[in-house]
Amino acid sequence: MTRQDERSVSSQREGEPPSDVWLLHDQTSSAPTLLARGARLRVSVFVDRLEVFDPEHLLTRGWWSLGQRFKTQPWVLFDAALGLPGIREVAEQAPVLFHLAFEATHADDSIPYPPGVTNDTLLAELVLPEAVHEVSLSDEGPARPHAPSRASEEVATAPGPGADPSAAYRAAFEAVTEHIAQGDAYQVVLSHNVRDQGSMCPRALFDELTRSSQVPYAFMWPLSDGRTLVGASPECFAKSDGVELHLHPLAGTVRRTGVEEVDSATLTLFKEDAKELGEHLMLLDLCRDDIANTCVGGSVEVRSEFEVEAYGNVFHLASHVAGRLDRSRGPFETLRRVFPAGTMTGTPRLRAMEIISALEPEARGAYAGVVGYAYSDGRFDSAICIRMVEVLPQGYSIRAAGGVLWDSSLVKEWDEVQTKLSGSRQAVTRCS
Repeated sequence: MTRQDERSVSSQREGEPPSDVWLLHDQTSSAPTLLARGARLRVSVFVDRLEVFDPEHLLTRGWWSLGQRFKTQPWVLFDAALGLPGIREVAEQAPVLFHLAFEATHADDSIPYPPGVTNDTLLAELVLPEAVHEVSLSDEGPARPHAPSRASEEVATAPGPGADPSAAYRAAFEAVTEHIAQGDAYQVVLSHNVRDQGSMCPRALFDELTRSSQVPYAFMWPLSDGRTLVGASPECFAKSDGVELHLHPLAGTVRRTGVEEVDSATLTLFKEDAKELGEHLMLLDLCRDDIANTCVGGSVEVRSEFEVEAYGNVFHLASHVAGRLDRSRGPFETLRRVFPAGTMTGTPRLRAMEIISALEPEARGAYAGVVGYAYSDGRFDSAICIRMVEVLPQGYSIRAAGGVLWDSSLVKEWDEVQTKLSGSRQAVTRCS
């Protein structure tokens, strides 16, 4: 099937909604792209209701009762679904797909929902696809680069130091630093959202993002509420081979110019920057705690730490923490114990999330949540929803964030946020 065919797949069953196409791609491995089409089962969890598309009647009455009881706890529902006969056997060979919004855990963690959250706000989705194929995205069109593309326009359009922060971001930043000064938190990851009008094809946007940025994960996810998530994320949320749980935090960011001499000097300072090193160390410690509280006791292992990785127009500090899985838990209960990523909240996690809910002007939704796939035997892989465009029924939304510490500079934090936004902005411009 050609890529043009893939873009225009529709359901063949009378009365069904159009089949969707999901793309999940690990660009750094030799594994092909995962392409999933249609849905044998789709469970959408909203704040106060469930929406189930189940044409084959795969769910039982007992599962539905569980769903009504735990409708704001998608990990309970999704693990239960994976254990059902008819789903369990399929999910041993072919993956189910899942999405968790940033606010998915607010209810059970007793964190107030931020402004704009209603009973119809989507918290999570589970999809059992009709068909899953492994295909290559390089069959047509320009070959994707094996290193980040560094077109000169990317450097020219990035805002320079001293760019004026928005009034809303400035007020939130000042409130965060006051919370930190009072001892409420050590770090809070503060985000900034940009929403605009315009129309674009999600698949064209996916192609543009993956063509211009070689990152570990790329995805296109059509949500049941009409949005489509399109992203090229550098950060794994959590990954398991069924034996071990792996976390790969990215924390600490500096701009990349693509000019070797400039970047070399930048990295020398970056590796000695107390603020960046301190930020990464706090979140590395959080990952160690998450692994210790989730995995078999005594199995925590830091495989690497404080390594520099390059993605598009930024450098990040990266580490790798692993532990042996507790096999008594389903994959979604395991994910729940480390969700959301500390690199997207700050520390301590729950207090940072409370501050974020109070200060950011609207819910994050998909941003800083995750997309991924899982098997019933405990294997899963997932990416944090960053460097992402939400294609809306009318317009689009992009968001970026940076970690604020007690000694953070407002201008530098704003510059970091704008740098992270620039890749998505350029992709939107090219596709509009």
